[in-house]
Amino acid sequence: MIIIILSLLTAIFLESALMSLPLTLVVLLFAAIYTRDSLIFLLAFLAGLILDIFSLRTLGISSLYFVTFVFVIFLYQKKFETGTLQFLAIFAFLGSILYLIFLGTSQVFIHSILATILATISFLFYKKTKKAV
Repeated sequence: MIIIILSLLTAIFLESALMSLPLTLVVLLFAAIYTRDSLIFLLAFLAGLILDIFSLRTLGISSLYFVTFVFVIFLYQKKFETGTLQFLAIFAFLGSILYLIFLGTSQVFIHSILATILATISFLFYKKTKKAV
């Protein structure tokens, strides 16, 4: 859980200070898929609040979206195999495109594709390191 928290804090810092890719959303997607712990809801809420504070946005906007996004992932975990590359790529793309539209960001499609590529590369790296251990 410490790795997830550190990853979230790093993603929040990078997203609020350096780039507009939805990195926090991608980290929450990974955390929801691989931990399947209900503590992710609290982390999603807190990550959204911290991200809104650092990004100088309306407080709670990101939290609302992140908690809803994690809820939808948990709903689909009972019906689909969520630990696959296809599920991760589809949810990363749809989640990031809806999040960026929700925030009113420009270049939504390009940022969503980049977030999906980043999530896919991270997934492949995670699978490769998991087999090696």
